[in-house]
Amino acid sequence: MFTGIDGKGRVRLNSLVLLIAVLTLAVLSALLIYNIQVSGKNRSLIAKQSDVAHRTGLMVVQELGELEDFIRMLSINGVIQQSLAIDKPFNRFAMQDEFSKLGEHIDNLLQVRWLDGQGNEQVRVDVEAQRAFIIDRDELQYKGDRYYFQEGMTVTPPLVYLSPIDLNVEHQQIVIPFEPTVRISLQTGAGDGLRKGLLIINYNLGPLLARVAKLSNAETQVEITNEAGYWLVNPNDEKKWGLDLANPNMNISQLNPLLWQHMTQANYFIGQQIGARLISYQLESLTNTGGVWPDRKVNIVVSTDAAIVKSVQQQASWPAIIAGGIIFVLGLGFVVRDYFSRMSILALSNRLKEDRDALAAMNQRLDTNLRQMNLIKDDLAESKRLSSLGMMVAGISHEMNTPVGGAILTVSEIKQEYQKLQVSLQRGLTRKVLDDFMQHMQASIELTERNLTQANTIIQSFKRLTLTRVEDEFIQIPLKQLVDDMVRGLMPLIKKSNVVVSVDIDDNVRVLSQPGVLSQVLQNLLLNAVEHGFNETIHGHIRIRYRSLLRHHAISVIDDGCGIPEHLIESLFDPFVTTRRDKKHTGLGLHLVFQWVTQCLYGEIKVERLKIGSSFEISLPVDPVPYAQAHARDR
Repeated sequence: MFTGIDGKGRVRLNSLVLLIAVLTLAVLSALLIYNIQVSGKNRSLIAKQSDVAHRTGLMVVQELGELEDFIRMLSINGVIQQSLAIDKPFNRFAMQDEFSKLGEHIDNLLQVRWLDGQGNEQVRVDVEAQRAFIIDRDELQYKGDRYYFQEGMTVTPPLVYLSPIDLNVEHQQIVIPFEPTVRISLQTGAGDGLRKGLLIINYNLGPLLARVAKLSNAETQVEITNEAGYWLVNPNDEKKWGLDLANPNMNISQLNPLLWQHMTQANYFIGQQIGARLISYQLESLTNTGGVWPDRKVNIVVSTDAAIVKSVQQQASWPAIIAGGIIFVLGLGFVVRDYFSRMSILALSNRLKEDRDALAAMNQRLDTNLRQMNLIKDDLAESKRLSSLGMMVAGISHEMNTPVGGAILTVSEIKQEYQKLQVSLQRGLTRKVLDDFMQHMQASIELTERNLTQANTIIQSFKRLTLTRVEDEFIQIPLKQLVDDMVRGLMPLIKKSNVVVSVDIDDNVRVLSQPGVLSQVLQNLLLNAVEHGFNETIHGHIRIRYRSLLRHHAISVIDDGCGIPEHLIESLFDPFVTTRRDKKHTGLGLHLVFQWVTQCLYGEIKVERLKIGSSFEISLPVDPVPYAQAHARDR
């Protein structure tokens, strides 16, 4: 990254990078604290907005839900049903009385009417301040062309028709002062035995909308629009009733298109900053009973003024600026300290570089010496193996002296007796001389045969031993025969050391292993016990024992010699560890045993100090082939 730049240049560049990182951290921390502060302060405003929006929706649904109840109660009124029954005379006066009672007991009713199937008003009662006024028959009007009549006649019971919210119109003129009106109707004569027509209640929503408007305060403002975006409630009266007053520009979609876009994409959202204001919105059904058609909805918008939002942001900015400044100052101090530290380290690094170059040269010399030492180690190991093989050959040769010498002596005696027989034949052979010759010949032949048989046994043992030493495949081994052959080859040394070796292995024990490696391991352990456990004054015993475990073979070499010093137990299998370096021992014997057991035979070896002597135990797997295959894959 810094190619071509010297050490001091790299330090300065690193410090510059750190300074930029500190500045970035300070800015990000300030922004995070600012956002946390703003979110905390906005959370209170959002909670108030949510409460106002919930209360507004509850007020609207509750009031219009009661209006639905009124029209249904009116439709099942006994007097009304008697007056409209097809099989009875139409009783206008009784209906007028019932309509008047309803108007006098229910707040905010404007009109209660029944229109016949053609849209003619047959009964009408106007209500003003809970005072009912019965309209004379000659003042009744034709309403068949009104949208609420036409749509109401398409809605069959038990559904109730609900009109849009608009301004009340009488005689083609909007009533002044404005009367926000909703009309709810229920059809008669649809299979109920009544005359065909429409029960209609005109309900004044002005008081309800006024109560909603009073929910606005210094922190929250409530607005309600119809589904088309025309205001029903707004702090600015000039923006209300744009549809009824033929003023299409007084619409959210025109005056605040960004807010309208958000409203058309979701049924509600809470605490979103749109423009400079903080706004919550929900689309609210006018009723929630499921018995009204169509499902009229209004948009409830609760907002917090831009000035309050800006004030919150200003209040949140100061802690953020202070925190960011503190972080920057602290970070700047760290960068300055780091700069001088790096310059000091650079000076030390230059001095260390010289020492490192010197150490590299020394390491190279040490590496050369180590390779040479490893070569010497390998040569010593090979010498150890050849030495043990030579010792075996010497032992076999010594063992062969007795039977071969006996055989040669017997043959010499046979030759002498033969010459005596020839002399007797020339002088005259007697019966007694012949019998003596035959008797002596028989004894000599038997002795010769025994000596040659013993020599053959020794030769066969040596042959098996030499063949197994070059065998590196896993084969079934008669363990006792392998051990006997190895002991027989070392017998001269064993006798010379005044040590008795006993083999505690059954004749039928067979082990799947590498015979050459196993024979070499046992020979090294036996020689180690003879050479290190005993001397001219200490005689004793060495026992080679076999035990069969669940999944392993356990072969132990146990002696009752002088034992192993305790401080050598942990490092006994390390290379060049020996107590007889004065006797020119290399200390590789047990190290090679450990390597052969673990790396070639895939077993384990452990040593134990006994009260008298020591014990080496080899644990070999019953089936080493899977271990060998896994080892071959890993190589």
